[in-house]
Amino acid sequence: MTIFAWDTLSRRRKIILISLFVLFDLILVLGIVAWIAFSPPQAPGLPQRPTADTKQLPASIHEFEGKYYFSAPATNILEQLLKTHVNEQGLVNYANLAKDRNKLLDYYYSIAFLDPRAYERWSESRRMVFWINAYNALTLLIIIDNYPIGSSIYGIAQNFLGHEIPNSSIRNLPWVWEQTHFTVMGKPYTLNHIEHETLRKEFKEPRIHMAINCASAGCPPLRNEIYQEHQINKQLEQQTRTFLLNKAETKMNIDKQAKTVYLSPILDWFGVDFIATNKPSANHYQSGKNEQERSVLLFVSRYVNQEEANFLRSETYKVHYRAYDWSLNEAP
Repeated sequence: MTIFAWDTLSRRRKIILISLFVLFDLILVLGIVAWIAFSPPQAPGLPQRPTADTKQLPASIHEFEGKYYFSAPATNILEQLLKTHVNEQGLVNYANLAKDRNKLLDYYYSIAFLDPRAYERWSESRRMVFWINAYNALTLLIIIDNYPIGSSIYGIAQNFLGHEIPNSSIRNLPWVWEQTHFTVMGKPYTLNHIEHETLRKEFKEPRIHMAINCASAGCPPLRNEIYQEHQINKQLEQQTRTFLLNKAETKMNIDKQAKTVYLSPILDWFGVDFIATNKPSANHYQSGKNEQERSVLLFVSRYVNQEEANFLRSETYKVHYRAYDWSLNEAP
């Protein structure tokens, strides 16, 4: 039997072996760091399903086939939190909201165990506001569970790839939209699934992009009230007008002298959603480079003054999409 003897190795072989051991340890450490740095934040754990004996429930419950479900989401709790912690500009006091985390968890609890049969009986408007409110509430929850948000290895990597990510930004949370799974009506949902597979596909309402908020300054402002079934059209109109007519650097501006129209990149990223409900005539909005952009320009023209609307419809100009501001939408 041959026994490994270090002393019998040549100096060159010893150096090679030591180098291999060091390299292996370095790869192992880097792998652990990368795994930690690039792991998505976890959604809060849920308590057990409600029972008949559960006390202090956030909403009414009922039984079906031996299991208890919430009959409706606890929107009264969410309404109170939005009014308390979101200002008129749509900015959030995350530090104070974090102190009310248990109340936000109560709302989450109510949608996690909401009865899907009750949901199916709702009107289309009620279902849409349910998902808009859920998206915004779950975004708030993931922010306060990682607050304060600072720079991260993931964010540094994003900056290295050319994306300008501020230190305090939801973009510093790895894969937060794609891989952080919440529970809604007993099923796993990511924020991306709620936005792209549910809200966009099922309701085909382009103004939802003015309502859902990704905790960033570049987003339309977060309302300090919930969206409601019988107010949703009015609320979406208010949101759209507020967002489009905001002349801040990251929002819209029509520069007639420079013959340039500046728009939020949201209207570029999701421009395809505007086609079905915004179909310009063949001779109008010819400055749009394609059907999607022409539809966006028609949509925008409905919210500006008559002079600007005429400019968008008939003049020749360039369309420029602003850089997106990923800074956290935090109240000063």
